[in-house]
Amino acid sequence: MFLFAPIRLAFRLVSLLVSATVIYIIFSGVQVVTASNASTEPLGQPPKTSAIVVMMPRPTSAITTPDLAGRINEAVRLFRAKVAPQIILASESPSTLGVHKEEATAEIAVARASIAAQDVPNSAVETLIGGSDTYSLLVIVAKRVGSTSRVAIVTSAIADLWTKNAASSAGLVVARIYPSTGSKRFFALEADALWRQTTGVAVGRILGYQITTWVPS
Repeated sequence: MFLFAPIRLAFRLVSLLVSATVIYIIFSGVQVVTASNASTEPLGQPPKTSAIVVMMPRPTSAITTPDLAGRINEAVRLFRAKVAPQIILASESPSTLGVHKEEATAEIAVARASIAAQDVPNSAVETLIGGSDTYSLLVIVAKRVGSTSRVAIVTSAIADLWTKNAASSAGLVVARIYPSTGSKRFFALEADALWRQTTGVAVGRILGYQITTWVPS
């Protein structure tokens, strides 16, 4: 009987560890959803920043998507509100996204054309392409704008918490995360994105956001 005591103790410890992990992930998921909902609430006068960083979505064959249009429209709104004198379109390297270079180039071209059509000077728009994942792209943005410059980041609502934490870890001073127009959805309808964001936040807090390569922009 005493021989089985260590085994029972080991099983009990494993059970406690699994339970704690599940609770931690659920807690992180609630925080992701809460941050997503809070990001769409009116927050008063937007703070002034050095740049408005648009995290470009994954290119598709359709090129123009509601997600891309929503991010561009939000960036232009912020530019008109004089939040920053510059818009940076940040996109991961096409090879890491698993898309053709032509698709990524076309997406950037569509974004720049859409911004220009809304009377934003071409000189106020910059494109940054690089990085093997979203975190490494944020590091590139941080090197471009400087470690002391505040930025406003435009991405999807569900990505609010991870983006804020990961951008800070990458060296950016984040004034505020702005959700793209129309990106707020009932969380049950975007289960895959919620799972990626939740696990990204949960793992990032403990092991570092640089290893959360599965989280999209």
